[in-house]
Amino acid sequence: MAPHSLPPIAILSQDDLATLLQEFKAQHGDTFHLTALGYFGSYARGEARPDSDIDIIFQTDRPNLWTTAHLYQDLQNWLQYSIDLARFHDYLSPAFKQRLEREAMYV
Repeated sequence: MAPHSLPPIAILSQDDLATLLQEFKAQHGDTFHLTALGYFGSYARGEARPDSDIDIIFQTDRPNLWTTAHLYQDLQNWLQYSIDLARFHDYLSPAFKQRLEREAMYV
């Protein structure tokens, strides 16, 4: 290993990621009023690399900045991976909605 290099990060399997998200939703879904939780992007397509973040989509019946900020922090701590977090809502671009329809894996 070269000096100052970090060891590679393991790539979660889709099954492991789904299990972790299911457990998170079971334990914290009421806190965040989650109506949907899933992942998309490279992990959903089976193309994740060691430097990939996990793209997460959620829907809540009480959307606000507090929910999003705390959900982001709690999910990242739960998964121990870098994440991107997006909230599903009516005003998403048509292209992004189509991408979610193709890729998103909900738990």
